[in-house]
Amino acid sequence: MESQSVTVAADLSSKIILLCSKYFVNVAHARAEVERLKEQLKSLETTLRQAKHLLEHPNSQSLSASRELNEPIQKCQAELQRLRDKLEPNTKEKTMRKFGLRAAKWPFSKGEVEAAISSLVEYREAITAILQIDQTKLLLDINHRIESLSLQSTKDRSVEFKALFIMPFPRDPDFVDRPALRGWLEEQYNASPIHRLALVGMGGFGKSQIAIEFAYRVHIASPETSVFWVHGGTEAKFEKSYRSLANALALPDRHDPNTNVLALVRDWLQRTEAPPWLIILDNADEMETFFPSKSQDGEDQRELLASYLPKTGSGKIVITSRSRSVTEKLTGSHKAIQEVPTMDSLEALKILDNKLSQEIDQDGAIDLARALDFIPLAVNQAASYINRRAPRVSIRSYLKEFQQSEKQKKSLLNRDAGDLRRREDVSNSVVITWQVTFEQIRQERPSAANLLLLMSFFQPQNIPEFMLSDYDFVTSDFEDMNGDNGEDLDEDLDEDSDEDSDEDLDEDPDEDLDDEDRDGDLEDDLDVLRGYSLIRLSTTSGLCDMHALVQFCTRVWLLESDGNHFARLKSLFLGLSAEHFPDGTFDTWATCQLLLPHIKPLMDEKVLGKPDIFNWCELLGNVSWYMREIGNYSAAGAIAQKALDASRRLLGNEHRRTLDLIYLLSVMYQAQCRFDEAELLVVQAMETSTRVWGDKHPKALVRMSYLADLLFRRRKYADAESLLMQMIEMSKSIRGDEHPETLKNISDLVYIYMMQDRLAEAEPLCLHLMETSKRILGEEHDQTLSSLSYLAEIYKDQGRLAEAELLATRVIDIRKRVLGEEHPDVLAPMNDLACLFREQERWQEAESLFLQVLETKKKVLGEEHPGTLDTMISHTHTLREQGKYTEAESLYLQVLETRKRVLGDEHIDTLDTMNFLMLTLYSQKRLDEAESMCVQLVEARKRVLGDEHSGTLTATAFLAFIIDDLGRSDDALELLRRAVLGLQRIAGPGHEETVFGFDALKRWERSQLEVLSAQECSETG
Repeated sequence: MESQSVTVAADLSSKIILLCSKYFVNVAHARAEVERLKEQLKSLETTLRQAKHLLEHPNSQSLSASRELNEPIQKCQAELQRLRDKLEPNTKEKTMRKFGLRAAKWPFSKGEVEAAISSLVEYREAITAILQIDQTKLLLDINHRIESLSLQSTKDRSVEFKALFIMPFPRDPDFVDRPALRGWLEEQYNASPIHRLALVGMGGFGKSQIAIEFAYRVHIASPETSVFWVHGGTEAKFEKSYRSLANALALPDRHDPNTNVLALVRDWLQRTEAPPWLIILDNADEMETFFPSKSQDGEDQRELLASYLPKTGSGKIVITSRSRSVTEKLTGSHKAIQEVPTMDSLEALKILDNKLSQEIDQDGAIDLARALDFIPLAVNQAASYINRRAPRVSIRSYLKEFQQSEKQKKSLLNRDAGDLRRREDVSNSVVITWQVTFEQIRQERPSAANLLLLMSFFQPQNIPEFMLSDYDFVTSDFEDMNGDNGEDLDEDLDEDSDEDSDEDLDEDPDEDLDDEDRDGDLEDDLDVLRGYSLIRLSTTSGLCDMHALVQFCTRVWLLESDGNHFARLKSLFLGLSAEHFPDGTFDTWATCQLLLPHIKPLMDEKVLGKPDIFNWCELLGNVSWYMREIGNYSAAGAIAQKALDASRRLLGNEHRRTLDLIYLLSVMYQAQCRFDEAELLVVQAMETSTRVWGDKHPKALVRMSYLADLLFRRRKYADAESLLMQMIEMSKSIRGDEHPETLKNISDLVYIYMMQDRLAEAEPLCLHLMETSKRILGEEHDQTLSSLSYLAEIYKDQGRLAEAELLATRVIDIRKRVLGEEHPDVLAPMNDLACLFREQERWQEAESLFLQVLETKKKVLGEEHPGTLDTMISHTHTLREQGKYTEAESLYLQVLETRKRVLGDEHIDTLDTMNFLMLTLYSQKRLDEAESMCVQLVEARKRVLGDEHSGTLTATAFLAFIIDDLGRSDDALELLRRAVLGLQRIAGPGHEETVFGFDALKRWERSQLEVLSAQECSETG
């Protein structure tokens, strides 16, 4: 019965081989796959014919093992029938092909071919393993007597052993030497007492190729040394290699069924009298292969395969593996392990030079190797593709095709060109090579695989470890967190909820987990990925890198495996980005700069679903603030506009998030001096809030405060005052007279009075504010201390300097007591007190206090912090006002260079510093230098602020003064006239700068008339 089944299976193999041959002629794009399938089928057919021959032997009834063939034969037959059914066209297709209406089409995908080959290899190895037992028994029965007579001579012959070279792969004539790796191998092999060495690296990095070349070098340099190649991919392959060694060495008892051949080979190699040997243990990737798990009762199911590797003797073992964990257990020493990295540019260039049949363009070759991440397998496959398509494909055209699209890149990386130095059952495709490693990780530690998937959303370089969290919960918890496609999300942002209700959205579903446990899990997962050479630690602490091609292959797997999984991980990445991207204040710039490349693809999203809109808007809002802080106002506005458009589309015009984004965009418009547009936006938001919630709802007051702030910034003090008075009355009605928000509105009104020099109105209101704040909030509350600071400023402007100083000192003392001497909120009033000393021309006290604040800020905030530089500027003003121009110029230059480096050449703060330096040059009568710098300043402010901004116009006016001093009065008068008229348009006729400008203009015009009159008199006289 078994013989008949084997015959059927063997015949099926033959028929499928014929079908494959027909396809080989007609499907050029899949010939490599067809050929690989044919080779496996031929091997299987040979095995099946051997099985048939054995089963038809006269003594087959006594062969017990062969009775177990039925199950694998039946499975094999079913697989073969499935392949035949798919390959053999139906009647309709046959007819269409006969008349040329349809070409033959290869019916398998690359993945299906891989799966089929894997199954065929599995069946062949299972059948072979069963047959070996009975083949051995037959041979023993036939040769038992001969074996008995010659046993002693065989033993003697094994002692008189001659060196063997067992290597299944030819030497590569195009091998590219990697000196660092070769040097390490030679040093460890020749001089180190370490018995086992290991090369670890990702699939395709060249480990096996290096080992093959090393084996040939040892064989040539030391002919007396035996070289053995052992396959470590599976237990069956390992055992097959050892049986081959036993036969090659003619070891006694190797055919005895009761002999453990693995132990026999190991023991022989460990003999002290054995000649020198080298074993290459290739593809020792699986921990389970060499160190199998224990059974449920805690006992080992079988001997450890690792125990059959010799530990002593006169030889060494070189191991190649994808897994550092496996090699650490096999070698027992970190010193014995060498990571195989990608090639350097010269090595990759050498591969292309060796492999390509055409003349290479070196610059193009380097660009191609860089695009392929210098991964040897990828470079080699690219060379094979170029050779096959030459002359129509060159290095440059391949690179262009590779970079054309993600789809094209995947197609090229999936190609599988043959390689005599790789096993037939191992794919040469870069994508599939990576997938083998990834599947191994999924089996070993699923959380590490999930981590790699999350990391594929980042840029390959400088991935921040602090953003790598929650990846192991995304599959199970994502639906629970997002509800039914986000339909219930609006309930979490109920329009009647408090302003702080956003915090409820950010609750961690796994908040019960200890942070230390999470950190430990992350470290373990990172360690697994590092162990497989998929990632590497960056030179900067807390960052890691991954190869761009590894990242690409990961994304390919993720997109093809499960669209929902991709969406979940993308949503997680968005949430983590929104959580970790800071608000853009100076202290966070380094983090913003680190994260910006990673989150940029998210910002470019055009289609976004409702579940992610809140995180997306929060992220874009923070990025917009950061862009504003660094002076990139156009980008800040564009990002805010994008967030607002999405919020309007998905949440509606009346949603609170939409209204917040309207305010954000108005702020960005203000930074671009688009004041009318900014005001229009805020008015619209306020009207919407009033319509939705009513004019007495707290949220309506919040929107009104936005408008009041904008009016104040536009110096529309009367409008701002009117709105604030309205807000104060509304707040008193809704919240009460002494509510903190009511007091804040009163504080804003005090400040407006101060800015208009309405000190008589500001003082009593500020005194009332201070007393109320002190009684309601306490003497140490920030609102109370702010009112004290305002009162000190009022006293100073009234000339009551002693009282002002007393209040300023009181604020400093309270803040020191509450916050400590080095807190920024302590240093700010100290800076104000130093300014008070300067206004009184108490130069020594002012300088001393400025220097004290400056040194503390350098220590606490850093030398390049805006607050530190502001104090440095204030200190320098003090020097300039004393006439210490040389010292002042030096410090202004220092601040200018720092701000250029940190903020950029055209940041507002940089331009202000340039203005101070220009004034210093002017004070020293260095008019040509002052003119040159002032021209630069005017042009830069025009670009940044616009022609009609007060900063641009005041700089233009000062340029007129410089030109006048240089004797070009006509040019100066025209320039001043343009500047003053511009100031009148934007600030109004009553503004101090406008008034000052008109006074100067009148004087100049009068002076010019006098000059002209004098000239006329002179001419007529």
